[in-house]
Amino acid sequence: MSVSADFISDEYVIATEIRTISNVFVYRNLVFVLTLMLGSGFYFLDIQTPLGIADGVLYVLVVAKGFFVKSNTKLMVLTGFSILLIWLGYFNSPNIGVDSYIPLTNRILASFTVLITGFFVGFSLHKEAKLEETLKATEKVNKSLGRAKKRLIDVNEELEAFTYSVSHDLRAPLRAITGFSEELKGELQATIDDEQSHLLGRIIHNANKMGILIDDLLKFSRTSRKVVSFSLVNTNKLIEQIIQDVFPKSNRFISKKEIAVVYGDEKLLEQVFVNLIANAIKYSGKESNPQVDISCEWTEDFTIISISDNGVGFDMNYSDKLFRVFERLHSEEEFNGTGVGLAICKKIMQRHGGDIWGESDGEGKGATFYLKFKNQDI
Repeated sequence: MSVSADFISDEYVIATEIRTISNVFVYRNLVFVLTLMLGSGFYFLDIQTPLGIADGVLYVLVVAKGFFVKSNTKLMVLTGFSILLIWLGYFNSPNIGVDSYIPLTNRILASFTVLITGFFVGFSLHKEAKLEETLKATEKVNKSLGRAKKRLIDVNEELEAFTYSVSHDLRAPLRAITGFSEELKGELQATIDDEQSHLLGRIIHNANKMGILIDDLLKFSRTSRKVVSFSLVNTNKLIEQIIQDVFPKSNRFISKKEIAVVYGDEKLLEQVFVNLIANAIKYSGKESNPQVDISCEWTEDFTIISISDNGVGFDMNYSDKLFRVFERLHSEEEFNGTGVGLAICKKIMQRHGGDIWGESDGEGKGATFYLKFKNQDI
């Protein structure tokens, strides 16, 4: 017969906890008994002198032992036991008849001191017990949160893997649909009417649109899966290179101020700047005098890069939709796009420990997007 390793492990943990609890129980009770014996020993010393206040200090130490006993009930026993010994010492003292008011006063002071000490020690034990309960409850909540966080991470990883797999697997059949439709349209061009040609054209158009959407989904998935390689990024040079290579025709209406160096993954940040500059150009493209401004502000703790345009803007009441996958504030007829670009930007900024948000004074009044980086001590 075999026993599972998990069962053996659980039995070992339980046995260890039982031994630990037993050891603590024995230790605390041993301290309690020794404390009673210590008080009894002081009693025999105390009856040799009428000055009980001096020995009352020793009894205070007996009560203070309650810190190690960790029990209010046993502390009350120690307090009562100490006061009892103080007065037994008084009545059994051979010098009781000599100026009795002096030892009587001293015994009263000693009893009062022991009582006050016992009260404060008990109050401290009560507070400590409440604190331990709070710490245990907090630890339990933290463990629950840790398990929930792990489950959430696992679910997100599975979802990202599923998205990547589905998007990747859809590309091949989609290419086949596009290819066969274009070939069919070419061969039948002379024999089909305008309506049939239009329908084939719509198939090709929507297949291409789906292909772009799948490519964007793959980009979004890769953004989550890619290992972030942090280094100092010359953001100024990076943005200038992007404008020159990606947007050479728009260079004339893009103005850029000096941009601070940030700490991040250059390839991922390049994707962020390409997406944001492309959006600024796209949404200001219908203006007679389009303008895109790139600037930077920095403090001791943060660097904030802004990209603004004088384009169509947006209603701030719907700003929460800006960074959701497939959410768009403008129709396909107005501006092309899939609604994934800003979601990719947000994912990248989250992986950098930063933030991204957009602001606008309203529709037709332009928009500004901000990237917030935490400064690093290099």
